[in-house]
Amino acid sequence: MRLNVTKEAMGKIRIMLNDLQFSEEAIICKMREWIDNITSTEETHSSGIILHTGSDCFDAVLLVFAVLSCIIHNDTTPEEIIKGLQKGDKVLYKGALCEVLKPAAEGSMHSMYGMSIWLQNGEGGKNRNEVPQSLWNQIQPYYGEAAASGRTEKGKSISENALHFYQSVLGMSKKEVPSVLNTSFVIVMPRERAEYLFRSTSILFAIETRPSQIMLSDLVTATYYTENEEYQIGKNRSKNEAVIQFASDTETAGSLVRSRTENRKLGILICGQQAAARGKSDLENLMRRKKLAYSMLSLGIDTELSEWLVDTFCEKASFFNCTKEMLEQYYHPDDRTALNNDVAIRLNHQIERIIHNHVVQCRVDQFMDLETYYEVNKKIGWIANDEYQSDDKDQFVMYAFSVLKLLRSAVFTMQEMEEAIHAQNLRISTCRNRIVQLDCWGKKLPDKLKKWAMNVMETIHSVYARLEAASPKGEQLRSWLRDASDKKVAVIVPKKYYKEIMQQAGFFNLLQDPANLHVTTFLTFDNYQDYDLVIATCADAGMVQAGRTSGGRLFNPMRCYRAEEVRILMYECENKVFMRKRRKVEMLEEKLNQYSSLPVTYERHEIPVVSEREEQALSEIESLESSTEAICAKWAARHMAGDLHFEHGSSGQETTEVIRLAMLDSGERVLFSKRYIAYVYSEEDNSVCEMPADQLTEGDTLIFTENNADIVDVILDKRVHSAANAEALPIYVQSKRWKSRLQVKRKMMKWSVRELAEHLKQSTNIPVEVQTIMNWLDESYHIVAPQNIECLRCIGKFCNDSALIEKTEEYFQACHTIRSMRRDILKEIGKTIRCLITNTVPEELLQDPLYIQLREQAQLAAIEAITAYQANVPVGQANHPF
Repeated sequence: MRLNVTKEAMGKIRIMLNDLQFSEEAIICKMREWIDNITSTEETHSSGIILHTGSDCFDAVLLVFAVLSCIIHNDTTPEEIIKGLQKGDKVLYKGALCEVLKPAAEGSMHSMYGMSIWLQNGEGGKNRNEVPQSLWNQIQPYYGEAAASGRTEKGKSISENALHFYQSVLGMSKKEVPSVLNTSFVIVMPRERAEYLFRSTSILFAIETRPSQIMLSDLVTATYYTENEEYQIGKNRSKNEAVIQFASDTETAGSLVRSRTENRKLGILICGQQAAARGKSDLENLMRRKKLAYSMLSLGIDTELSEWLVDTFCEKASFFNCTKEMLEQYYHPDDRTALNNDVAIRLNHQIERIIHNHVVQCRVDQFMDLETYYEVNKKIGWIANDEYQSDDKDQFVMYAFSVLKLLRSAVFTMQEMEEAIHAQNLRISTCRNRIVQLDCWGKKLPDKLKKWAMNVMETIHSVYARLEAASPKGEQLRSWLRDASDKKVAVIVPKKYYKEIMQQAGFFNLLQDPANLHVTTFLTFDNYQDYDLVIATCADAGMVQAGRTSGGRLFNPMRCYRAEEVRILMYECENKVFMRKRRKVEMLEEKLNQYSSLPVTYERHEIPVVSEREEQALSEIESLESSTEAICAKWAARHMAGDLHFEHGSSGQETTEVIRLAMLDSGERVLFSKRYIAYVYSEEDNSVCEMPADQLTEGDTLIFTENNADIVDVILDKRVHSAANAEALPIYVQSKRWKSRLQVKRKMMKWSVRELAEHLKQSTNIPVEVQTIMNWLDESYHIVAPQNIECLRCIGKFCNDSALIEKTEEYFQACHTIRSMRRDILKEIGKTIRCLITNTVPEELLQDPLYIQLREQAQLAAIEAITAYQANVPVGQANHPF
């Protein structure tokens, strides 16, 4: 049975990353057993969710499982494929492009060969081959654009190594080896990660007889799909539909799953926090799609989605949860059997860090007691929820809430804040100025609200006076940094500007190497970098509101595994509220253990007994903070658009339609146009991806340039015009020809973009929709070329361009080369930004033109809030911070 064949095949192999074996590590062995258990059943649909340590190893195992499943579930034979060929069809045979001269049904019936098929290649079909049935598995139908037979493709139909794999792992004879697979697996993950895993993962097989190693690309084909384009990964000489279909997002994956193609979609795998968070609305449908044999989700154990996943899928999916208790029970360092290599070492280091992870709460005094904290939050909540409506009320609530959070989280004195603002010319208000504004707004409120507002202001004035020249949290943090002066430390703060104030106040000088102090917000915390110590400056740093998710991961001190020790600075009033939130996180951990498919022994956490009155107060404070924060977010979205003024010039000034407005953690705002494609940095794999404006979300880190130029275009233009890349310039010019010809035609005929698209569609029957053609011409989409070479040929005919008509393949290849250069630039930008963020710039990078350009021109900013906003504004006022 096929299910058992998959299990047996997984048991016969070892899996490697970058030629380093890891699949015999204790936890990976358990994961492989778990995969066997959930897939080796009579069920027609299996769902699994893996919450892992963050290692590439887990996704590499799933990728290998997808590849093996596609091969094993393939139900076409070489005979069926060859018998379906007609005279004139193109095929690949022994590396050569051939044409079917005589189909199998008309072939000879020599007793020596059995049934045969006749092929011809070479100019005029001079070379003819009679291919017997025993060799049909070396013939592949060809779906490419090459017209002439005899065009040689590098490589054989199947290598000796691949044949060895089929025979030793899958027990197939040479005749049974398929030339084409009719199954596909859809996998959602960032592009850089997809390319890395597909090119770096290999299989070790025939270990006891003739040990051999084979790359996944030697077994199956792969393509990466976005909404507008597709990119081949590795070889696909026959141009058949890809077996592994990587997708940029769940929406694209859903389209692939639902599309009617020759290949049967076997399963779907969604990898990574970003892909899952952005596609949360699609997850339930994709995970429960009964037509798929397998639906799997792979995320880090610290994902903010974990509670939602357990609540949503606990009855429908099997869980492999790498909780602290599960790892303690199943991870045995002394029993490791794999080689002591870098991949295995990193995996086990992650496991040990989760096992030994502990959170330390440090309480300091001199802020306010719980009763006062409760009363001030209650009165802010009363004002916020009162039916009276005015801008003064909105501003008072938002500022009072933010000033209290500033006073509660500051690790610097208010005097140090003022000095830093003046010395560094920071574009923020001092706490003193904010309080003056609060007094003004509070006095304008109706009498009932004014009374509550004055009570709030009395508390704020009192706390400010205590913290003006002293900072209890700051003193404690300084003490910790002195003790950890030789270590790598991350300090999590609520706002980006805290870092500049802390630099001015001398915090960075407390470490032997200032570059080892990383001050970051909970939105931009790098969940993929290891630290010796992580410190949160307030108890609610990154504690996510129910139902809220972000594109990146939000820092949660209770579930941070980037250091063995996480410390939280808190005042006494924060401690009580935090303990209640901590109990909820502990209940989540219990739930993850409870629903783990592997039996996990765990102790229930004893919940400290508190008085009924205190429990009620804590519950009300938490509810007040949550509701007030939600109200503030709603009002902030309204108010951040309220003072926008656009300077329109002459009536002929070009405008653009904007659809979203974002507040950045720098305090700046940005209007995103309808077709804008943003560059989003992901610390998940140090990559930069292109993201449509309507898919941006809180936590996304964006890359802007000072002059609003497209950073990739700028770098690409410099490279192709440099003396070192003289051969690239003509290719670059060729890649732009098709688009420039269309623009010339449009201007000559005085057509709009839509009119041009409609005429092109009607006159050439080009195989794309009108909207796709419009997208090609919109520079915001960064489209280098159409996906299909036939589209390029249609454009040549439409524009009467002889070069495009006669040398279509050459121009299409030029576009492919430039697209690859753009992708390489994005990779380099991601790696360089990583160096800029972490202050770890290798010496050889200091003189690199890309590094210099990014250092001087690039601006990184995380989205703090984003909302829908409809307007037409001058082109120059969109898509950059202001």
